Amino acid sequence: MNEKREALEALFRRFGAVPTELNPENREFYGVIYAYGGAYYRAGTAAFDGRDFLGISCIDKQKFAALGLLEDIDVLPADCSEERLEKAVRYAFGLEPYPERYPE
Repeated sequence: MNEKREALEALFRRFGAVPTELNPENREFYGVIYAYGGAYYRAGTAAFDGRDFLGISCIDKQKFAALGLLEDIDVLPADCSEERLEKAVRYAFGLEPYPERYPE
């Protein structure tokens, strides 16, 4: 699962997100918090009913990001395609508008 989270973080960086030093005491467990466009983002992982998922979390206030308090804005199956991951990041970052029917 860590490699999937790392792939999601690589997409964050590809689209211009910058890793921050926020919440270092929880970085090993929760991952790095990234800054992009005045908001803070984090890639996460979770397992439910035997399935693995990736999550994109976001918050627009640094004081909450510094505490690691971000809101989940998108959850994807961990086995989804690279294309779907990229689309999710583009939507989350506001680079593309969410389609009318999302998730598909």
